[in-house]
Amino acid sequence: DSSSQYDAIRAYLKELDITDNVWIGLSKNAEKPNFMWTNSLQPLSGEGHWQESIPISKNSLCVAMDPAKDFLWKSLTCGGPEVASFICEMPIPSWAMGPKGCLLTELPSLTVLYIPEQSSLELTSDCGLDGTKRIACKGNAVSLKIQTSS
Repeated sequence: DSSSQYDAIRAYLKELDITDNVWIGLSKNAEKPNFMWTNSLQPLSGEGHWQESIPISKNSLCVAMDPAKDFLWKSLTCGGPEVASFICEMPIPSWAMGPKGCLLTELPSLTVLYIPEQSSLELTSDCGLDGTKRIACKGNAVSLKIQTSS
């Protein structure tokens, strides 16, 4: 729930031209007062990025980013009439890291897209005047294919 994560997700969804609500894995059940992240079961820290003040309700609420309001958060009734797509955060696989991996952390403005169905990573870096660099990695710890383009 950091500002940098929010900004990265918002930019990614804008790039995809998303026009429907996107569930972000933050919810509150009827018995508890705090919103919790589904991936860590940790409570929301800080104020978040709400369109309105943090909702207070006795109902279960799920949180979605609203593209009509610059992807600010809004609460929806869980299981209610409104539906949303979803975005999820996953750890980068171990085969992509380390000296034989393809995760280059020293590149400026690096965007990493992990595609689990293909066991692949796509990395895009805006290198300013040097242009955009793209690296696609597909494979596992035994076999790794790297393609680069400028």
